[in-house]
Amino acid sequence: RFELSKEAVSLEDQTILLARQLSVPLRGNEDESTHELFPTVVQNAAAVAAITEHCEALDSFESKLVIAGSNPSDFTGVRPIELTLQYAAYASCEEERDMTSACIIWERCVAECFLDPSAWLMYDDYLRRCGQSLAGKLDVRSQRGPGRETLVLRRAVRNVPWSMQLWTTLVSSVSKNKTSRSKTEELQEIVHRAAPNVLQSEDTYGAEQLSIRIVVYASQLRSECLKIQQCRSIIDTALSFNIAG
Repeated sequence: RFELSKEAVSLEDQTILLARQLSVPLRGNEDESTHELFPTVVQNAAAVAAITEHCEALDSFESKLVIAGSNPSDFTGVRPIELTLQYAAYASCEEERDMTSACIIWERCVAECFLDPSAWLMYDDYLRRCGQSLAGKLDVRSQRGPGRETLVLRRAVRNVPWSMQLWTTLVSSVSKNKTSRSKTEELQEIVHRAAPNVLQSEDTYGAEQLSIRIVVYASQLRSECLKIQQCRSIIDTALSFNIAG
């Protein structure tokens, strides 16, 4: 019976040896044993090759992150955009293989580039593309709590409160995700936190877009008869954003 010692030879050597063995006419059990071994060895060799290729790709991305991260931050402390873009490419590569690994890479990105609004926006875009199924797998909080996208955006506006686009994206996320809290109270809290940053912002267009998004959502809540007076107050505050801009 033809046998192979896995400890003695590599998978590549085993594949070559078996292929040569199959090219020679054999008898009885020898032929059967060789045919049984060959598919297994070939599959193992393919798996090892795939793992090796993946590890080489990861090493390449990690090296690029080191290079991009060696560039100095600007005078405000924001990390270079090249670093965020390298993380985005890294996560995109992993997304095709394992979405959970991609999410971990995005967490590394916002941990290092926490003052870069584009890092948070790209992370949010990734979570929206993945859908609620991914959010459910990754969110360690109760199912009644806000989705992971909303949790990430709350962290984003805490780190980058001057980004009008992040505040607008947060309002959109809150309006779509279920929450155990009163929707009106949650919106009012966001408006209250955003107001000082709007007054100091030079992004007139961003403040206008935030105002519109808040007014639309508050009007929707008011039409559902959810605390009408509170919604009216929210709308008035949001309209003042345009005046401030």
